[in-house]
Amino acid sequence: MKSHIWMPLFVSDYLADTTHLSTIEHGAYLLLIMDYWQHRGLSCDDKRLARICRMTDEGWNDIRDTLAELFDDGWIHHRIDDELVKADALREQKSNAGKASAIARGQQPFNERTNGRSTAVQQPFNERTNGGATEGVTARQRQGNQSQPPSHTPIRKKDPRHESKR
Repeated sequence: MKSHIWMPLFVSDYLADTTHLSTIEHGAYLLLIMDYWQHRGLSCDDKRLARICRMTDEGWNDIRDTLAELFDDGWIHHRIDDELVKADALREQKSNAGKASAIARGQQPFNERTNGRSTAVQQPFNERTNGGATEGVTARQRQGNQSQPPSHTPIRKKDPRHESKR
């Protein structure tokens, strides 16, 4: 099955299980569980685990036993496995709903297919006014009015506090 782009993190559960970890151990543990989530498991090879944690072999050996306590034998994490099952079921449910929706839309004429929230795409200005694209010609020029368009400079009101009193 395809890897998930998101992973649930239950902060209260995480903190309850990891209050004894050092900052480095927290970082390594988070990298391990994220890799577990993406690849549906971890390698048992210490060199590979050290690389996942972005640590030297020596650094990994210093924290390995502490982190191993958070996993079952073989670097199995049952909480993540359970969450993966839930995420797979949710993905399957949404996929089926999307397929059913596509089938339902496919039975309508193409120009009537909407999801109830869609809006029509507004055509560019020149195409809308004369029925065809006219590069670089404004509506005023097509109508024969060659006068300057109004200035787009904002009108500033005079602030009475800044007027001099006479």
